[in-house]
Amino acid sequence: MIRVKSLVLAIATSMLVVACSLENEKITCDLSLTSIQSPQSQNLSIFMYVDGTPSMRGYVNPQNTKTRYAQTIDLLDQILFAGGTVAPRTKSQLEYYRLGETSAKTDRDGYLKARDSKFYDGTDPKFPPLKVSKIETAITPAIDGKLTVIVTDLYQDGEDVTKLNKKIRDNYFNANQVGYAVGILGIKSEFNGDIFLEDGSNRNFKYNTNDAQGNKVKGQEFRPFYIIFLGHSSDIAHYFKNLSDSKKLPEDSKLAIFSPNNLVSGLSYLQGYPKLPEGFKTRPQELGDANVILAGDDKSQLLELESNINNPLNINYSVPFQSINNTLLIESNSLQTETKVQSFDSIEKKFKEPPNNSSLLKALELSKWQIDNNKNLNFVTTIKPSDIPETGIYKFTVDVLAKGVQEQKWWSEWSANNNTSNDWRTYNLQPFLQGLKSSTDDILKNNKVVVGRFCYGIQKN
Repeated sequence: MIRVKSLVLAIATSMLVVACSLENEKITCDLSLTSIQSPQSQNLSIFMYVDGTPSMRGYVNPQNTKTRYAQTIDLLDQILFAGGTVAPRTKSQLEYYRLGETSAKTDRDGYLKARDSKFYDGTDPKFPPLKVSKIETAITPAIDGKLTVIVTDLYQDGEDVTKLNKKIRDNYFNANQVGYAVGILGIKSEFNGDIFLEDGSNRNFKYNTNDAQGNKVKGQEFRPFYIIFLGHSSDIAHYFKNLSDSKKLPEDSKLAIFSPNNLVSGLSYLQGYPKLPEGFKTRPQELGDANVILAGDDKSQLLELESNINNPLNINYSVPFQSINNTLLIESNSLQTETKVQSFDSIEKKFKEPPNNSSLLKALELSKWQIDNNKNLNFVTTIKPSDIPETGIYKFTVDVLAKGVQEQKWWSEWSANNNTSNDWRTYNLQPFLQGLKSSTDDILKNNKVVVGRFCYGIQKN
């Protein structure tokens, strides 16, 4: 009897020792953004430019003093001058310029004259006649606490487009200017006046959306003008929100933010419990073997494979995608992944990364990306048991990197491809916007901009 009791005690003691020697680990899925999010500027200086050339005169006319264009001049004054604060900005914080081949400084009253034809036709000595507008002269190096706003019709020849895109790229889309962005607001407005062809001939054609009584001419589409914002992405997003919230923008207005460093407000992560295919055990609360117990947090998922499973297993996921309002949507086909794997070392009693040539690096793959309506990120997680060489417990952390953004449909719809088009569309608009997209894509391709992080714990039996 004494021997039996001793044997039972020895077994119990042995089990207790084994239990006490188990390591307790936890997956912590860190969702802090690795891309740099610039905070909204506390002290912001705004530089406001309005194209004063004759091509803009048609947006203001005696038959209609409250065109959409004139109302937008007022709206910008309300939004930018007030600055979203209780007290209006001081004159030193907001500077105004009339834009031609160069820029002439004016004041707030001069800016508000942009609602009057005298601002453009050369009949007022305060606003001498201008021949052409060189938008690139208004674009100066990006600095903290500065926002540049340019009102123009963006009617440009190919050479002008190239110069403008280069000036923006050099000053706002480069490795030294992290956190900066370009915003484009397009608005269609009444227009009665001349449109000048961009061929150096001074030829023009009449385009009227309203008759002599101010009534809209049937079949005549309003003509677009544009507002370019250059500065920190957070400042542009702030003012775009204020403009949208004002409810004073026409419903057919277009807003787009080209922001290579700030695409999402937060990282996507594993949420919910998708249906598991055959080959997995019932979803575990924790993973455990003879060496370690692994728990997960609420942003990770634990998966336990059945024994003797070798075929690839697919799990369909759909998780919230936290895009920033008005920022160009990520191109699904551009998404790439970086995977970090760790296996538990029973000798050193800790999780360690495998060698670079380990098959483990191919054991979990994410594919078939889709972003639906800018709300959800859909993808397939494929687990390959045959690439997990040994039984044990493993941690997988997958970063999802954006390498490109989508073109928007309205770019082509609002753009004229030839210089003799006698309609409402903007000559060379699409090449200009495609140039901004190309600059955005170049930064994304050369930098690690993370939009999602997916953390898994996997046990192979």
